[in-house]
Amino acid sequence: MSPRVSRIVAAGLAAAALTLAVPAAAQSTPPPVQGQWSPGPALAEDADAFGPNPQYTVISSSQWQVMDSATHTKRAAFGYMEIDKAAPTFRGYRTQLDLPAGANVSYVAIFVRDDDTSCDWYLSFHRYEAGSEPNPPHSEVLAATSYDTHGYGALVRFVDVTIRARDDVDGDGISHPVAYILSAGIGDTCDGDPAHPMMLFGALIGWKRTVSSPPADPTFADVDADHWAFPFVEALAASGITAGCGGGNYCPEDPITRAEMAVYLAAALGLHWLD
Repeated sequence: MSPRVSRIVAAGLAAAALTLAVPAAAQSTPPPVQGQWSPGPALAEDADAFGPNPQYTVISSSQWQVMDSATHTKRAAFGYMEIDKAAPTFRGYRTQLDLPAGANVSYVAIFVRDDDTSCDWYLSFHRYEAGSEPNPPHSEVLAATSYDTHGYGALVRFVDVTIRARDDVDGDGISHPVAYILSAGIGDTCDGDPAHPMMLFGALIGWKRTVSSPPADPTFADVDADHWAFPFVEALAASGITAGCGGGNYCPEDPITRAEMAVYLAAALGLHWLD
């Protein structure tokens, strides 16, 4: 690598490797897509990779928890969960999304079988604030929809949700650890006919890593809010990866050595642990 690589390029590379929380931009939620569905190019990405590209996480049937064990059958060894429709109340499963802070979720999808015209699958996406009142913890619905097309298919909900490790969900001014929960199930209107199984095969979560929003006031005198690299430089400074070049400046046009590049990338990625 040439020693003339600028500090701005280093900022872009290292910031792209960060996993930092950023408020989700407000936007309208598209209607759910029902029936057979494919997420497209996201399937080609590695869910453990860094960078801004679309990624995905698969939640298999074995990773779902039964909401009421007395009225459900868990057949994860066969690759699906099957609901006992004879129960008189809502029945379903839930799983917690294990995504890095700062990941922006673009869609949640479940893959199901629905052969009963009296039953509908329901999908909901919540976030729960642990340690809040009332008990159980305060929750907020991020997405919800139902599936009324029968047979094998996918129930998808497009969202714009940024994962936060801590947040003030109930608005009391105190942030607590936050859990993001995906739930799937059926209501109490089913006829209970065992010849028409309701099966949950798993879920697919589409997401991408993001860089934190910059502060209102620039950290460095020579990288103001109008500079194209402003959010990336601020992300590095907020993460403790750079303190600039001294005197309150970042020196964005100065060349960077291979040794300095090593500091940037190793600090951003948290390298290198073998045990």
